Amino acid sequence: MAFFAIPLPDEGKARINEGLAALRKDWPDVRWVHPEDYHFTLRFLGGLQPEAMTRLLTVVKGGGLPFPPFTLNLQGISSFPPQRDRGVLWIGLNLMPPEMLDLQMRLEQAVQAWGFEAETRPFTPHLTIGRFKNHDAAGIMERLPEFAAQDFGQFTCREYALMKRRYGARDHEARPLYEVLARFPV
Repeated sequence: MAFFAIPLPDEGKARINEGLAALRKDWPDVRWVHPEDYHFTLRFLGGLQPEAMTRLLTVVKGGGLPFPPFTLNLQGISSFPPQRDRGVLWIGLNLMPPEMLDLQMRLEQAVQAWGFEAETRPFTPHLTIGRFKNHDAAGIMERLPEFAAQDFGQFTCREYALMKRRYGARDHEARPLYEVLARFPV
């Protein structure tokens, strides 16, 4: 599984961890995302065979798309899908910067030019922080509105990256699931 994403800098990861400390205690059965895996996905590529990954790395090693730095203001906790018996907890943005949308759209065009299918889902920037199942759902859904406006700080995006899931990585492990294959700074 490979994807282009905006990884969080260390100070952003620390701020989120600080903001989630009480929830981690209150919701012990949530499978919390490892802080090293915090990112905003720009374009999901899916599972790639080794030869396809090699071709992709050859293409992207030539350089990334230029973009100006932009600020992301992280705010609120919500879930996908809303009001269900299982789901994904995520942190959103108080406002999507136009530079982020521009980068995502140009990346989508580049990915299609490399032979990938067009993405049909709308771009919804979010940072996944955890996953829950039905026995936790009622309590989580009941308390979720308390965190709709929680401020998780801001950071300046100065890079995006090509990332992939580590071979054999499992969601329940206490180590990062993803690794960065290539970084593309401003």
